[in-house]
Amino acid sequence: MKKYIFAFAVLSIVFLLVIVPLIARIIEATEYYKIGQNMVPSINSIVGERKLSEWTSSLIPMKKTYEYTRVEDPKADIEKYYEYLIYNEGFIPINDGDGEKTVAKESSKEGYIIVIDISIMGQGYLVTLVEGKGIIQ
Repeated sequence: MKKYIFAFAVLSIVFLLVIVPLIARIIEATEYYKIGQNMVPSINSIVGERKLSEWTSSLIPMKKTYEYTRVEDPKADIEKYYEYLIYNEGFIPINDGDGEKTVAKESSKEGYIIVIDISIMGQGYLVTLVEGKGIIQ
């Protein structure tokens, strides 16, 4: 009986440490991207459900990268998302290239900015969010 209680305890801890954070990442990537204390609507919430194939994060600098693959029309998606961020979320256009778009706005953390870069990569795209020191003039 003690073996079963121990096994259940170990499985519960693994579930809490591995599965719950993974589910949180999937949910986060579906509706919003969280960078620092800022929430930005995700590309999925604007253009529709896309396959998120990879998600990475680092604390120094505060950076998150989302890789989407097998997208039917990557160029149309990034254009729609780029325009949404500018016209609905107050981002300022920085780069309006053919396969790469960049926007920025002030972070909720004083003296910091958020930069979002969206770039085509084959039949998909990368969405990279960075929060770092800076000002927008």
